[in-house]
Amino acid sequence: MDDDLKQALRRLRYNVETPFGFNVELGDKGLGSGKIIPTPPKNRYEPTDVISDDDWEKIKKSYRTKFVGLDIPIEWLGRHLDSYWDNWQNGYYPDAEKFLDTMDKVFTPFQELLESKQKKSFTNIIYFDELFRGFQEAIEEITWDGSKDWERTWDGRIYNEILIENAQKIENRIDTYLIKRIEHGLDLTDEMKNFKGYDVIRMERQPISPLPPPATTPEPDAEKSVMVSKIKHLSKEKKKLANALKTMRHKPNQFEMKEIIDRCRFKNGKCNSTKVGDELGIDGETALSWIKKLGLSDYAYDPNHLK
Repeated sequence: MDDDLKQALRRLRYNVETPFGFNVELGDKGLGSGKIIPTPPKNRYEPTDVISDDDWEKIKKSYRTKFVGLDIPIEWLGRHLDSYWDNWQNGYYPDAEKFLDTMDKVFTPFQELLESKQKKSFTNIIYFDELFRGFQEAIEEITWDGSKDWERTWDGRIYNEILIENAQKIENRIDTYLIKRIEHGLDLTDEMKNFKGYDVIRMERQPISPLPPPATTPEPDAEKSVMVSKIKHLSKEKKKLANALKTMRHKPNQFEMKEIIDRCRFKNGKCNSTKVGDELGIDGETALSWIKKLGLSDYAYDPNHLK
């Protein structure tokens, strides 16, 4: 959980449980026990309006509906809504309008924060599109041969390096996004599978230096040398992503998975998910998820089936 969300959770809790502030209980010798004592309201009201239990259930349901699909337990939200209802019954607010207005100011910002976080989730395909568009914009501005550096700023090379750094930062976020989708067994779109990072694009766009004259000893294949060089520059995460993307381009069907399972059984006949993952370039948990999705759990693991 990131700092923004932790702070928002803390703020919502305090606004619900201690709307008028709080004190920390002091123990012996001034040491705090850590217990939070809510500050009571200066005034308690006899509300001029009535909110029936049925009306409250409707209001509560409307707020719970707003949070459906967001990354927060509905039961947790329900407890805080009930605590807010207790505040109303204890006379914290003079009328229904003030109660509902204050309630909206407490819960709506928290909802909006969760929605903004959800938009950046690896489950959201639109988030990939946003990242990819930003990456492409940075890539298109980069000068690959230095010929237009003078057109940019008083020091074009520095500007170019900033563009490259920005592109690489976005690329790292894209890599993380793709790896999370693969680890959770989510499909990749064609755009995701065909994504090229900065190093690959640089090798495609930069002018190729003239090849040296033939030597007496055989020169290695140029294309192979480029590929070896490319792999050496990839980080461990890049290698993991490259293997996973290769696999995702041809995710095994049920028949193919059966053949892989049969090659990866223990001596007792049960499937070794870790070994299946090694063959597919994924981890064992993802391999297990794929086996389940293909309806092959019994085929892979059920002792009765194996007999």
